[in-house]
Amino acid sequence: MKKTAILFSFVSMLLTSTVSAGVVMAPSDPSSPNDYHAKIGGTGVINTPHAIALDKGGFSISYHDLTGSQTLTQANIGIGGNLEIGVTSFNLNKDDEATYGNLKYQFLKETIATPALAIGVVDISDKYGRNAYIVGSKNLPVIDTKVSIGMYQKGDNKAFASVEKTFTPLLGSKNLFPSTTLKVEYDGEDTNFGASIATVPGLKIDIGSRNGHGYAGATYVFN
Repeated sequence: MKKTAILFSFVSMLLTSTVSAGVVMAPSDPSSPNDYHAKIGGTGVINTPHAIALDKGGFSISYHDLTGSQTLTQANIGIGGNLEIGVTSFNLNKDDEATYGNLKYQFLKETIATPALAIGVVDISDKYGRNAYIVGSKNLPVIDTKVSIGMYQKGDNKAFASVEKTFTPLLGSKNLFPSTTLKVEYDGEDTNFGASIATVPGLKIDIGSRNGHGYAGATYVFN
């Protein structure tokens, strides 16, 4: 309960932050907000979402330095076992901030034969360009790989897809060093790739390239 209360406080702080700029991957002309549709928000791969919602009471917090002058912070919490709410906050040039809320609903759990399915909304309040999506995810246990395929409601290229492959050198230690998940995705605009390296249970160090820029940071998941 204490951890959940801390996350709620963190989410509330982000929601009440002053919003005064565009966001990463914004249109070339910020005065034309209809040219931009938000795509980043909620639990997922790099930029794109997957179909797995956080469990009831589960939460995740992440912080990434995107370009040396832009940072991305996200916080998400699971409600009821299939509903996830969260906040995405871009800090642009380490000064101006852009913050919006997100929602994901997992309406089908994964089985041996069928994928998990979820729908979601990025930028619920439509400050920068509300966007909905549907996504399916399937684990392939024999090769320890997760594949996700989905489609955004808006954007020139709506389809997205990702593959995540986990390497576990030490048997039974997926959440401990040196277990590493390699990721590659197409977000509708760019091909991104990265690696998430487990340290202690729940905490991973993230490095890679997104939208042509290197990034580094960390993600903590309690689920």
